[in-house]
Parts: sequence; C-alpha cells; structure tokens
Amino acid sequence: MEFPAEVLCQGHHFVFVGRKAVKDFLTRSLRETEYFKTHVLELLRSENGSVEEVARKVKAEQYDPNPGPKQTEKAYLLNLKSRITHLAERFYDK
Repeated sequence: MEFPAEVLCQGHHFVFVGRKAVKDFLTRSLRETEYFKTHVLELLRSENGSVEEVARKVKAEQYDPNPGPKQTEKAYLLNLKSRITHLAERFYDK
C-alpha cells in the first residue's frame, strides 16, 4: 500500500486513478479480506467444517442479492469453494 501507484486497473471492472483512490481501495480490500476470513472461520465452526454449507451461506449473503454485474454462478462457486477450502485447511481447528 506504500507503493506510489497512480493507477490501479483491476482484472474485472474497475480502474482507480490517483494515489489516494488506489490506497483507499487497497485499504478497503484488506479490510474485506480480513472480514471474509473471520466470517468463514465462524461459519466453518458453526457448520462443523462443511465447505459446502459455508459456501451455500456465503453465496446467499453475497452473490444472490447482488443484481450485477457479476460472474457466472458456476465460476463464482468454483472460486468461493476454493477460498473456503484454503481457509479450512490452514486455519479451521476441528
């Protein structure tokens, strides 16, 4: 976040211009990443480690109510389950 970037082009939709805009985006992104990790670990505990159940709940919270634009459901679920599985393998304590 200390890199003096003037422009950040994301791979999907958005471009951030100006050092403040880039840093603000990265700050929000880091905060959302920490929230996702904490939330998924809480869900894993409540769902006895079930990646499928956690994915179903996260999808219902994030993907389903989003009117778009959004990636296809199949691609979203593939990515989501991969992220949940990674967290489960690294941090979930049964």
